[in-house]
Amino acid sequence: MIADLFLTRRVLEDRLVVPQTSILRDENGFSVYIVDRSGGAPAARRVAVETGPTFGGDTVVTEGLTSGDEVIVTGQNSVTDGDGLEIISTES
Repeated sequence: MIADLFLTRRVLEDRLVVPQTSILRDENGFSVYIVDRSGGAPAARRVAVETGPTFGGDTVVTEGLTSGDEVIVTGQNSVTDGDGLEIISTES
């Protein structure tokens, strides 16, 4: 017999979670790129984040992001701070 099992070990409420692959690491710590719309046209902005546990490929972000921030999850290794962006798709 073969079965798929999903076991919930912990429920995290009121936490921001991003794909683990969207988090960048360098000598200064962890960061992500978000979409900055403050200048009119969307641009990439790198923000430092503090991370918590990772579950199933998603990582809890404990500091640095606020609800509603749009995190770049594809191509984040190819942009630099301030690069103009063309938004192809968004996902909640």
